[in-house]
Amino acid sequence: MTEEPRLPESPIELATSAPLHGLPELGSLRDLDHAVERLLTYGEAIVEEQERYRDLFLQAPVCSMITDIDGLILEANLAATELFRLPFDELLGTPLSRFIQPQSLAGLEGRLAVSAQSEEAETLELHCAPPAGAPFVATAAVRGRIENETPFLHWVLHDVTERKREEERLAYRAAHDELTGLPNRDMFREMLRLGIARADRHEESVAVISIDLDRFKLVNDSMGHAAGDAVLSEFAARLRAASRAADVVGRLGGDEFVMLLADLPSTEASTQSEPGEVMSRIHRSLEKPFLLSDIEVHMTASMGVGTYPIEASGQRQVMATADRAMYRAKGERPKRGVLLAAASWSTLHPDPPLPPVAQIRGRRGRQRL
Repeated sequence: MTEEPRLPESPIELATSAPLHGLPELGSLRDLDHAVERLLTYGEAIVEEQERYRDLFLQAPVCSMITDIDGLILEANLAATELFRLPFDELLGTPLSRFIQPQSLAGLEGRLAVSAQSEEAETLELHCAPPAGAPFVATAAVRGRIENETPFLHWVLHDVTERKREEERLAYRAAHDELTGLPNRDMFREMLRLGIARADRHEESVAVISIDLDRFKLVNDSMGHAAGDAVLSEFAARLRAASRAADVVGRLGGDEFVMLLADLPSTEASTQSEPGEVMSRIHRSLEKPFLLSDIEVHMTASMGVGTYPIEASGQRQVMATADRAMYRAKGERPKRGVLLAAASWSTLHPDPPLPPVAQIRGRRGRQRL
């Protein structure tokens, strides 16, 4: 008796088994009909599996696409049309590069060619700009696949724009003073380190100005912390206006501010004249009172300068030199004027229009703090 040929037991086995080149002799026409019926049943099961997979692909909640190794979009799901704000007929057949900003395109072609030959997914960060809608940032997991000896790429994209914004916001808060928006102590030190490194490369100098509002505590104690915060915010704005375009203004805390002047000529005369001009502008900015509701508050400041490499040999030393000069200025003029002082030089400016360190003027006339 002729043995009945063994047919695949499942669609998966049918799809992965060697192709059937012909059937052995069957015992009867009934056996042949039975074999054909089983093959048709398995074929229908495969079609159903393919349709089920396609439905899952189309309805997946994340953007999923199939491209060739050049990035031409061959298949896409509904989430992809929503992400790129395009219907299927405009999305399919379009190069993915059309939606990617230039900063993300650099080197992308070479990486895609490598990904197409690898079974491991590669993660990319893409800055995208769809034709309609706002730009967004996406992470893309790209995995290669080969069908009929033709390489393809499977893309899964997640919109991470909000996450990136939150990360940037947290990074900004970690590096900046919350009240004034100025670089905080850590950020200022890092920028000073970079400024010193650049000065070494170009044989230039840097200067640090240490700035302290005189008797600022009187404002807080007499008018409240909200008024004190308003003075600090306004003073930060005046420092920015008095600085040069390349200068860095920072707040170390309380009423302590600092300013970094980089790219100065290496001569001693230049490292004195440039900070002197900036501090003169700061002094003149304080001639204008701080207006708090209907009250005018007049302030002065003590300032000191440290220079690298003329007076100091490193980052800590230049900040310490500026601090010592500032405190010496504060000690020499406890009530009047603004003294601009460095370790090796100082200038006493004329008194502002209202000589006390802090005065307020309200509707009932001038009141002294």
